Amino acid sequence: MKILMVYSQQFAADKLTCEVLGGEYDIEALHLDRMKPQSLEGVDLVLNKIYSSSIEKNGYLLEKTTELFTQCEKRDIKVINGKKATKSDFDKLLMSNLLNTAKVKHPVSFAIDNMSQARHLLRASLTQGNYVLKRSCGGGGNDIAKIDSLDTLEQVVAEKLKKAKNDGYRQGFILQPFVKSKLSYDFRVTTVFGKAMHCYTRSMIKTNGSSKAWLSSACSGSEITFFSDLTKLPKSVVLIAEKAAKAIECDIAGVDITADEDGKPVVIEVNSSPCFNGLLQEVYMKFILPEICRNLQKMMDRRKRTV
Repeated sequence: MKILMVYSQQFAADKLTCEVLGGEYDIEALHLDRMKPQSLEGVDLVLNKIYSSSIEKNGYLLEKTTELFTQCEKRDIKVINGKKATKSDFDKLLMSNLLNTAKVKHPVSFAIDNMSQARHLLRASLTQGNYVLKRSCGGGGNDIAKIDSLDTLEQVVAEKLKKAKNDGYRQGFILQPFVKSKLSYDFRVTTVFGKAMHCYTRSMIKTNGSSKAWLSSACSGSEITFFSDLTKLPKSVVLIAEKAAKAIECDIAGVDITADEDGKPVVIEVNSSPCFNGLLQEVYMKFILPEICRNLQKMMDRRKRTV
């Protein structure tokens, strides 16, 4: 079986993936920018390692990603983390709609492109609670803010829209009701082909001059605590993580889950391009990559039976 790993940024875990899979399969790693239709000749499987943070900074790569999926569909090539998962990763509004359609508990999101839209929405809604403003594409806790009043709205939205323009960011923003948590941390559950394989918690931190901790983001400074045994994780968290990954058809997912004031799990978002840098690299090698390998072997066995 010939595998093509397509990446936008190649991290250490991606290189290790190539090394490990290279012992069993014919695998090639290729930067998305260098992809051409002929790059797919003889390829049986595409391993998608295109990070939304790359697309956020380079709209051209979004066009290249769309073309990749088009070419794979024409050739009937299986893509791990395919079209729907990737589109959801690039568009948090689409992700929100898919999660709600699948009846996954999740705060309903709204797209905004300008101050007028935001003001109109929040004037009627702020009495019901706070909102979170974040970019529709991208991650890592970048450009996210909590809004608790119309005064805050004017300042934050103007600041974020100006920064987006300066950055050349054009994918828009979403507003999402803020979920007040019963806990001082959230959960990041990694699922592989529909099965929860690992979990760690991220402490909530203060940001934007807030008096209380509210944001969980490893990239922004949250402390990470690993669950060494998934059986100790609440079953409801495992089930909602697996259901959320299935809703956006995500083969390898990082599902962010918080607990509401009643202690019930709520999915904030699903990342189809979870990063396994630093401390997470060992987790990837121990829990995630072996499961990927097991599923690839199943795919190869099925392929042999149909040839």
